[in-house]
Amino acid sequence: YESDFGKYFFWRVAAEYTQKISGGVTKADIAGYNIVDMTWGFSSIVIPATVGIKLNVTEDAAIYMGAGLNYFNGGWSLNGSNNIKGGYDILTAAGAGAVANLLSDGTDPVTTREHVRFRTSGIAPNFLIGTQARVTDKGHVFIELETIMSAAYAVGKTQSVGGATNLSPFPAY
Repeated sequence: YESDFGKYFFWRVAAEYTQKISGGVTKADIAGYNIVDMTWGFSSIVIPATVGIKLNVTEDAAIYMGAGLNYFNGGWSLNGSNNIKGGYDILTAAGAGAVANLLSDGTDPVTTREHVRFRTSGIAPNFLIGTQARVTDKGHVFIELETIMSAAYAVGKTQSVGGATNLSPFPAY
């Protein structure tokens, strides 16, 4: 929602929801042996409130800028298994050491059925700059650059021995 006040000023409140709807899947097999099966997810809610100044360039065009605060709540998750070490062992035993060295950075011990979640919330600044032009009596087209900041640590909890050993029992991100 946006409204003008005074001759040159405006205020705006919005609600933005972001959710990963596809992608975020990493899978790898060696000769039918599953070495990586990981899925990540992300979601967030942001409610920015902005106050700004709008300066008319012509009767039908204006430039504007504003600043404010936003509430954010969101996080990401990582689920799955990482058995690259098992693939490394198979290739080394088969005499394919040169290829096996491509997999030498797998978790040891292996990470199986891991599910770690990071959630956080807080208040942070935002700012925007933009331009608008009238296209109808009641409508405008606009181009806008908006930056909404959010920063906070979240602490997750790993579910597997591999996750606790290679990531941390309670990783912070």
